[in-house]
Amino acid sequence: MHLLLGKVYLDTYRKSEAEDELQKTLAGDAAKPFAHYELGVLHQRSGQLAKAAAEFENEMQISSDEPWSSQSRGTL
Repeated sequence: MHLLLGKVYLDTYRKSEAEDELQKTLAGDAAKPFAHYELGVLHQRSGQLAKAAAEFENEMQISSDEPWSSQSRGTL
């Protein structure tokens, strides 16, 4: 549920709420697919590129078969 709320908040540019929900997601399961990607997007939108890169790399380890994080990491 926290991952879904985090995505909704991120999509509506409510960054603070998005980060809170995504951190709650990871507190429950640090290897939850897609959570690190969404945090990476949040950090990228906030101009925190080093943090974004780290989150994309975390996601690449969790979901190595999915292209979204490697594409976003490459864009940075």
